[in-house]
Amino acid sequence: MLHIADLTVSTPELIRELGRSIDRKTRLLPVPPALMTRAAQMLGRGEEARRLLGSLELDSAASWHMLGIEPPFDPRAELHAAVQHPEVAEKTGDR
Repeated sequence: MLHIADLTVSTPELIRELGRSIDRKTRLLPVPPALMTRAAQMLGRGEEARRLLGSLELDSAASWHMLGIEPPFDPRAELHAAVQHPEVAEKTGDR
């Protein structure tokens, strides 16, 4: 099975990238995932916390290499463009 992803990034990295795109400083509080998971479990939201706090990361480098192709655009540049000009991203849709 091949997964073709455009960007390998953690959630904090994505939030920081979005902040840079709009020239805003991001403030992420370092809260241990175990603490948030336990609090969510106590509120009956353990499964939601697992999905939210767990990692989902696809690295497409091997797929791109195996297929012998290069990504058609720079994902970080596209992220910045989408934030700076959402009306353009909305009109063009997925690339």
